Amino acid sequence: MHDYLHQIKSIVDSLAAIKSPISDLQLIQYTLIGLGSDYGNFVANLSFLDGGIIFNEFRTCLLFYEHHVNYVRNCQHGVVTHQVFAATTN
Repeated sequence: MHDYLHQIKSIVDSLAAIKSPISDLQLIQYTLIGLGSDYGNFVANLSFLDGGIIFNEFRTCLLFYEHHVNYVRNCQHGVVTHQVFAATTN
């Protein structure tokens, strides 16, 4: 996923360099097109948003969802890892 998002950022940066930037909504739509079937639930849940999400928030949610998908896949194959998640507040 990191490689996919890096490729997208490269394309967006190239478009911006030639004075053809795209909106966050367009960027999110183009990113969704390239996701595999594992992300069907993620895509469906986005329809409940008000359209007020920016790409950086979307990216964070997408990476978290990818982590979740990988965790579930590992659990189904008997490979369970225990991780500690720490939340910090500023």
